[in-house]
Amino acid sequence: MTSDPEVKQDVGAWTTFTQPADVPDWISQAYLESYRGQSDGGSQSPDSLLTPRMLGAHYRLGQHRAAGESCVAVYHADDPEGFGPALQVVAEHGSMLMDSVTVLLHRLGVGYTAIMTPVFDVRRSPAGELLRIEPKAVGTSPYTGEAWIFVQLAPSVDRNALTEVERLLPRVLADVQRVATDAAAMIATLSELAEAVDTDPEGQYAAPDRQEVAALLRWLGNGNFLLLGYQPCRVDEGMVIGDGSSGLGVLRARAGIRPG
Repeated sequence: MTSDPEVKQDVGAWTTFTQPADVPDWISQAYLESYRGQSDGGSQSPDSLLTPRMLGAHYRLGQHRAAGESCVAVYHADDPEGFGPALQVVAEHGSMLMDSVTVLLHRLGVGYTAIMTPVFDVRRSPAGELLRIEPKAVGTSPYTGEAWIFVQLAPSVDRNALTEVERLLPRVLADVQRVATDAAAMIATLSELAEAVDTDPEGQYAAPDRQEVAALLRWLGNGNFLLLGYQPCRVDEGMVIGDGSSGLGVLRARAGIRPG
């Protein structure tokens, strides 16, 4: 969603809200317009989720975030903040972000009843300290700014599963950020590989269908496939051995031996 870019916000004000009437309209609008509830109508109303304590906790979570990192907070049902069970995230906005969160929740069997995903224009110090937060300006790219995600979890959520969410979600979001950061480099690498297969200047690719393979690689790199990672590998006695120092995306820092 987008709002009036002239509206500014004192970053300390979020922790001073005590009544719903204290919340500025532009903040309420950002959360409420991004609300998604259960299709069967079993969710809480969006207004009931947008409490001063929830907003204050979200602000505190987002006070410090280094570039490329994500902040995650999990609230159990008995959490003193009073809005658990719930999940809050502050992260750089991106096309895979929300799907990555919900896929992990589904995998761990953690149900949820409502999601709000407002996106803000945020300015931070070099150390990651929050200096300013305001509505996302009209006309800006859809995947810029910071996503401040709130997920209301099902009351019956298993406590151990929620602990697993807290442990695994930062790793998942780190992979998402690596993919976003390395996207252009992975496409360029795929294009270089397609050219090498097509022209075969060193006689490495003797297969008769190599031009078809090159065409497929170009098609994949032309926005028809989501590249998640790249890593040069060699096969030794049936095992694939990767060189983690030259990987990209989710394989940027992963080395090891896998069955071929």
